[in-house]
Amino acid sequence: SCQNEHWRSTSVSADSFVQSCRESGLVCTSQELINWGGKPDLTDSLSTIAMPRLPDAGGSVRRRENPQFMDEALSLGRIASFANSDSQSNNGGEDASSLQSTGHTLELLSFTSLDEYQEWQNRSHALLSDRRRDELTQAPPGRAFRLSGQCFVCAAPTDFQTTWDYAFKQNGVLTPNWREQLLCPGCGLNGRMRATVHLLESELRAELDSNSYITEQTSPLYRALVERHPGIVGSEFLRDGTPTGEVNRSGLRHEDLTRLSCADESFDLIVSLDVLEHVPSYEQALAEAYRVLRPGGTFFFTAPFQPDSASNLVRARLRRDGTVEHLQPPEYHYDPLEEGGVLSFYLFGWELLQRVREAGFADVTAQVCHSVEYGYWGPYHVYFRALRP
Repeated sequence: SCQNEHWRSTSVSADSFVQSCRESGLVCTSQELINWGGKPDLTDSLSTIAMPRLPDAGGSVRRRENPQFMDEALSLGRIASFANSDSQSNNGGEDASSLQSTGHTLELLSFTSLDEYQEWQNRSHALLSDRRRDELTQAPPGRAFRLSGQCFVCAAPTDFQTTWDYAFKQNGVLTPNWREQLLCPGCGLNGRMRATVHLLESELRAELDSNSYITEQTSPLYRALVERHPGIVGSEFLRDGTPTGEVNRSGLRHEDLTRLSCADESFDLIVSLDVLEHVPSYEQALAEAYRVLRPGGTFFFTAPFQPDSASNLVRARLRRDGTVEHLQPPEYHYDPLEEGGVLSFYLFGWELLQRVREAGFADVTAQVCHSVEYGYWGPYHVYFRALRP
């Protein structure tokens, strides 16, 4: 009978809600008390409910008060929640509505500087700590496991396959390499690749379907993209003597990102994923990306990134005679065309964004995405976008 959809009962408290859960055979595991702008009569409890593992399971409730909720909400205004957005301006009407109909969410935050990123980290410390802990509880130590979710590429429910290969220590705790894991058995793409398709099709579909270039041609990601967008141009850095811009007997096109064969202003979109760290003169690669993009075009790329570091870490560099000088223990990354992998010269920090700006780009941002449902777990799904004015 209440006509106000925002009506709140004064007889319901966080404690009484916990008791109601227990009487119904459920367990309330955690609560966050959020305050809407400092008014005591506008407080909500965001509760997590679970089925008890044992009949007599009661347990204590993890509860924290969050008086800064409104400040956090304002600082997180950059979040693009494609499933629940009131506006379709970020994605275009068709993409937004199709994502809304799935009921799944993708969080996307944009940052232009280390200060912005650290401010968000400080405000969201409890949330991010809870997220890391919850993700680790889903990972049985030492063995392969599966996690249920929704694959954006397959547009279907799936069980993401995960192992402890490439695991690393985060805050002293061995953590799965979520970015390179969570493999969908349907499309064969890991979390990083699926998130790439998701972001490109959600935000840059027009460019994908126009004139676009991706700096790979043998990966599962390339095959998935070209199947969905047949006009995409791909290439590899070949070492078989194929001239730049030409195709070898296997049908692979050779390009050097520091000396592209493409004419000026050829593309509306360039996609380069985990390539820049292998280019000793990466600034020249940035200049080439700017040259071959049309005005208004987008450079979309990833690279190994330390979000808490202001400067780049130079792992190795070339001497004048062309030999490699190692400044850090050598680190080689997988390369489908090079047995033994390819040397990484850099681990980038926020200095990278400044170098991109110095190459002439505008609106340079680092975007961090996360989604439980879509299997984009962990803190390192970082993508960079830059616009050629």
